[in-house]
Amino acid sequence: MKKLGFESTFYGWIKECISTTSFSILVNGNPTGYFTPERGLRQGDPLSPYLFLICTEGLSMLIGKELESGALHEFRIKSNGIPVTHLFFADDSVLFGIASEEKALCIVEVLKIYACVSGLTKKKNVGGLGFRDIQCFNLAFLAKIGWRLAQKPMSLLATVLRDKYYPGGSFMAASKGKCSSWGWKGIFEARQVLMQGLMWRVGDGAGINIRDDPWFPKPSTFKVRPRVGLQSTLVCDLIDPFLKEWNVDLVSSGFYKEDVATIMGIPLSRMGCDDRLVWHYNTNREYSVKSGYGVAVNLMDNGALGKKGRGMPSDNTKNPQEWMQIWKLNVPNKIKLFIWRCYNHALAVKRNLKRHHMRVDNVKIFEKVGGIFVSRSRSAALRTRYRRRLPMACGNFGKIEMILFLMEDFAGLLQAAGDSGVSFCHSAATTKACAIREALFACIENGFANVVVESDAKMIIQMIRKEANWDCNLECILGDIEILARRMTSVMFSYVPRERNCAAHSVAKYAFIEGSNFVWDCIGPEFLFNILAKDESLHTERAAQIEWALNQTVLDKIALKKAKDETAHECQKDLQSAFQDR
Repeated sequence: MKKLGFESTFYGWIKECISTTSFSILVNGNPTGYFTPERGLRQGDPLSPYLFLICTEGLSMLIGKELESGALHEFRIKSNGIPVTHLFFADDSVLFGIASEEKALCIVEVLKIYACVSGLTKKKNVGGLGFRDIQCFNLAFLAKIGWRLAQKPMSLLATVLRDKYYPGGSFMAASKGKCSSWGWKGIFEARQVLMQGLMWRVGDGAGINIRDDPWFPKPSTFKVRPRVGLQSTLVCDLIDPFLKEWNVDLVSSGFYKEDVATIMGIPLSRMGCDDRLVWHYNTNREYSVKSGYGVAVNLMDNGALGKKGRGMPSDNTKNPQEWMQIWKLNVPNKIKLFIWRCYNHALAVKRNLKRHHMRVDNVKIFEKVGGIFVSRSRSAALRTRYRRRLPMACGNFGKIEMILFLMEDFAGLLQAAGDSGVSFCHSAATTKACAIREALFACIENGFANVVVESDAKMIIQMIRKEANWDCNLECILGDIEILARRMTSVMFSYVPRERNCAAHSVAKYAFIEGSNFVWDCIGPEFLFNILAKDESLHTERAAQIEWALNQTVLDKIALKKAKDETAHECQKDLQSAFQDR
């Protein structure tokens, strides 16, 4: 409306009509109270047709401008007929013209100008309002189909497309081909979005090429450059086949120093695990349209999706954190919009009015204070600008951790304790999960069949108990824990606060001071005996937990035996019936 020349008073009225709208639902003919919509007006509101006409007038004028310049031509049913260029409806727009690539590109540019004229399509963290770019959004949706082709190569759609476009190959290595359908062209174009975030999660490493495949957990290529002298080809060659751990000597000699710690920090499975393609830009490593859209926008800005990148204003890229803090403020949306308008010079202040060649006589003068326009009479109270820096969380690859475990019986008596040596772990969660895995290995070696595993890593316990989605970075370790738990009679995983896990932390402190590579049996050091003695109040609870686990295991076995007996009985009856029929 501002671009069309409407005065600020008028579009202020329109904004007020939109923001103060409320609805009421009729239940049995009676209104049940009012609520305020958060997404503006809906079709059917008396004001909607007028706003539609105002908004589409801008697009109509852009098309008219291209007609005047000769870039577009109208459509006529007959030579002296009425010229038609476009028809706009409530939820559809029909454009008419000459069917040529040149005219189609011109229409695309018009639509881009219409979408970006007020900065609406910019992301919120760079000062935009967050409206989506339709081309990038379409690519993100098509990339979702490509993700399914890569994840489920035996599905019906993947089978049909493979037989036609990449027989005997894979989707990620397929070519566009000749005489291909529009559907395949769209999926093929969206594949470059996938390639920016797809990487291999290392399992056994048998299907991952060291130099050509993306498996190195650092953007943007996810590939690593080894030293010239490295003879190995596959990632599995870097793993010790017996210990199921990274071959430290081979990795250290085959890669550069800054990459060694990152590789050593990749968790490996001790029980066997297949390699898997994952999406880097989501925590659960599953592709989503939202994350794919962000990748597509970055590609568009850098020119990777077209002949020329549209770029980003230099002043907007300096403060993404501040913008995200503004959009997350617990204040009405009109306050957030007011801040956005202040920053983008969209308030009805004297300077902006002059820029639009409007009269400024008798207009109250505003001044700019700390990035916010305020009235001169109240400027003294608003000169302090609110700024707060949030700490940035960074991945710490190559962190050396000691993996420790401690075992005691239901009476609180020490059974075993020790460590499995130092290990490269990229997070504290990895260390906690590895400690649980090593504890289960130790339990099996010592012949413990009924075990209660206690840990102060709440999220890890929730993942093991299937109460939370697995972190892909811990998938191999969690899979090992699941396999080890099946080998035992009963295992119960329990979360305990840190203050109730003093014995384990005392062992960790001892290992940090004295060094690693120690194992204790039932006769441990004096400091550990004293700590365990103080935990007598917890022994009754532990005994109850173990008793419950044992009872649950017995009940499960009884139920399984009963189900097997019933199945065998039914099979016997079926066989008898079959013999009688003969």
